[in-house]
Amino acid sequence: MSTVCVTYPISKKVHQVLGDYPEIAKSISIPDSGRSELEIVRLLNNTHYESSKELLELINTWLPLSGPIGKSILKTKKPFERAQRSAELLLFAHLHSYFGSQLVAPESGGASKCPDLILQSSEDEVRVEIYTPTDFAGFQLVKEYLRAILRYLEMPCGFELRVEAGPKSIAGEWNQDDVFYAYTFPSAEKELHAWLIEFQAKAKAWLSEGRPSSDMVVDGPGGKTEIRVTCEEYYEDSDEREITIHWGTQSTDTQLFFQVGSAEECAWSEWGKKLRTKLFKRQCGGETEGILRLLVVNCSMADTGWPHFISEPWFTTRFDEIIRAIVGDGMTYDAVLPAQIYSKPCFGIPVMINPRRKAMAEAFIKEAGMDKQ
Repeated sequence: MSTVCVTYPISKKVHQVLGDYPEIAKSISIPDSGRSELEIVRLLNNTHYESSKELLELINTWLPLSGPIGKSILKTKKPFERAQRSAELLLFAHLHSYFGSQLVAPESGGASKCPDLILQSSEDEVRVEIYTPTDFAGFQLVKEYLRAILRYLEMPCGFELRVEAGPKSIAGEWNQDDVFYAYTFPSAEKELHAWLIEFQAKAKAWLSEGRPSSDMVVDGPGGKTEIRVTCEEYYEDSDEREITIHWGTQSTDTQLFFQVGSAEECAWSEWGKKLRTKLFKRQCGGETEGILRLLVVNCSMADTGWPHFISEPWFTTRFDEIIRAIVGDGMTYDAVLPAQIYSKPCFGIPVMINPRRKAMAEAFIKEAGMDKQ
């Protein structure tokens, strides 16, 4: 499958900033010039954003201790993967602050089943797997890539672009009563990447002959939305680029996942299917005496405007129902813990799947500071 490729310039700034992060600098080789697909180069280019600086500092601090987790971030070429690996590193840092060297991120060694983290004490062992699912991957993929495609077009010019995206019938004439629905974006990656590749080529052609005299207007994936790009300024300096994106009013589809319909319907939604696949992979192995298997479901990439919605009572009830609808009588994990893993992780109420490990799970979650909502 062909996937859209966004590359980032390797400027003098990249190497200057890299000098501030010695652990990263000695763990990766970046050419003196040219372009790179690596997300780490994108971060180094964008240290004027506090979030990029915080992530670089996190990586630099924990890279020597976090094994394959830290290393994987340096190799990542896709924004979603970078966000997922970053969540793993944040949870590693959180747990390390409680358990120190007892916590390790194991190398898989080619094994088909290997948890992200293992905590080994003299008596018991805790295996932790971290999963960061998207819910409306089609919409989220377009939302993530749209800015990056335009910002990093390989062209010797700069520009200021205004992007408006909304329901096809009203794009450019926003009305708060009109909404579009994230689920109308197709979920098939092949179709989405084909659209993104075509959009990238159209944008490059549109800007190739100086400041365009008219807007670029394209149908969004699935044909239910329209995306309009206006060039407000055009510069000779390719470093002068600014992209402003206005998304039209959209429905609260993520919240509706947990408030409308039945748990069984949620369990068979696209989000539920991804969670089902993860649960039945059993990355922490089968039930074993003295071992706790914990799956942390990180909801930070859910398309929602409520950062701590996992703490809401309605979420707790529905999440418990969904997990039980998926696993049935299967003991795929001993407990499943919802979380929002940002700079300061917060956690929801765990679902205790295996009654024989309930006391062990409760004790660990409290000791690990994972009971903080």
